Amino acid sequence: MPQRKSRGRQRRQRSDRKPATAAVAAPATAPAPVELSPNLSNLLGEFASLRQAAANASHMDKISRTSVRSVQLLSPESSPAVFEQAFALYVESFPIDDEREPTEMIRQRIADMPDVFYCYAFLDQVGTVIGYCQGSICSAAGSPSRFFYMQYCCVSPQSRGGGVLQLMHAVCAATLLAFCKRANVAAIGTVWEAEPVGMADEAEARKYTVARLSIHSKAGGRVIMGKRADGTFVVRCFRAPRRRYITNAIGAREVECVHAA
Repeated sequence: MPQRKSRGRQRRQRSDRKPATAAVAAPATAPAPVELSPNLSNLLGEFASLRQAAANASHMDKISRTSVRSVQLLSPESSPAVFEQAFALYVESFPIDDEREPTEMIRQRIADMPDVFYCYAFLDQVGTVIGYCQGSICSAAGSPSRFFYMQYCCVSPQSRGGGVLQLMHAVCAATLLAFCKRANVAAIGTVWEAEPVGMADEAEARKYTVARLSIHSKAGGRVIMGKRADGTFVVRCFRAPRRRYITNAIGAREVECVHAA
């Protein structure tokens, strides 16, 4: 009769087995740091490293490997070429007139509201704008706390999935943190909006609502919903819903997301 192995021996044998690991090639060179324009660096102050503003370690890792090499805070003194590229990407990403603001209006707000309205251009190593983002510092109703309203953000098609979005969120969150520290008020987080799933006129646009919310979810988004006195929840919708999509198979489920600063 074969001898039975003792439990202690079996445990030792199992613990001695090393898990299989896949070899991962180290990058040939370390990623170059992202350079901030002087006005943006001054604005962010101690938060300029973005480490305190990144959502988590995974976001910071993506930021360290992004193809973005510089971030510029747009101002009246910014290069006309950067303005032109940034707004061209913005218009291309939001081709329907009703979906975007006139660029002339954005330029005017940059000049008139430098303390609460911010536009950022994200450039690659050759100086091409591959990302654009704009938003405002807003106050919460009945509270001195502030949040960053991320109004528009877009990434060039060839640069998507490479950490540009994570960098955008970190820059916006750092802007909020720096503002709130100077004002000695609490920072709530970053808020952005999206149409409810299925809320569009064309089939292709309805599919895009799913893709857009997927992007927000990957960025760490959470849905904001209203709560009635009876405990039921409702979606907070800031424009009249198109009823024929509210009752379809997809349903209107998500409107706003929050990314904690």
